[in-house]
Amino acid sequence: MMRKRRKLNKYIFLLLGVIILAAIAVPGVSAYEGHRINITAHVEGEVECGATRTPGWWKSRPDAQQYVLDIIPGHSFNIGWPSDDIDSVEKIMGIFWADQTKEMDCNGELITPPTRDTLCKKRAQASFQVLAAILTSYCPGGMPLPIPIGEIRDIMLNGTADEVLELHNFYAAFNLSADNDSVPLGIPDSELGSVNSTTAKVIAWEQFANCSGPPVCP
Repeated sequence: MMRKRRKLNKYIFLLLGVIILAAIAVPGVSAYEGHRINITAHVEGEVECGATRTPGWWKSRPDAQQYVLDIIPGHSFNIGWPSDDIDSVEKIMGIFWADQTKEMDCNGELITPPTRDTLCKKRAQASFQVLAAILTSYCPGGMPLPIPIGEIRDIMLNGTADEVLELHNFYAAFNLSADNDSVPLGIPDSELGSVNSTTAKVIAWEQFANCSGPPVCP
């Protein structure tokens, strides 16, 4: 457990250092704008650069999500929670649009009182940020993941609530680090589609993000 925490702390300090270095490297702009425009990430001794996007950018773009799924090897990935492979836009939207305090029943109604325990809430919150980073990382101009999917999966499956929260906080900062239209993702305009929150919400399989898995419906 201590090994896992030390490793996550290493990535956190690494990201903070990169943000500071990127900020001071660009004269004439604020530190905040400097790191947003010129962010670089040091991964395993190499220097990587690229764009990032927030969950808010991804959650209303089903066409862009499908583009990424189509280029991912095997057209799926697994972050450990939810337990099944993420292999459809409906599942991706389910994580992005799911209530992070309550689960959903077969009829699409939120179950009350709140049904997520502390660990499950943290997993839902972390998934929201991690998913955006993963989608970004597969784009031609996207920034590579500082924490590999295998380690993300380990933390999501075996980490404590505090460790999962650290993962959330790390990727929340990462997703903002180069979220700027001047740093393109490289998705072709023909594949980008339009921003459509209504469609995104309709197709979202929110039950997929239930702590105990999707309900067995009659």
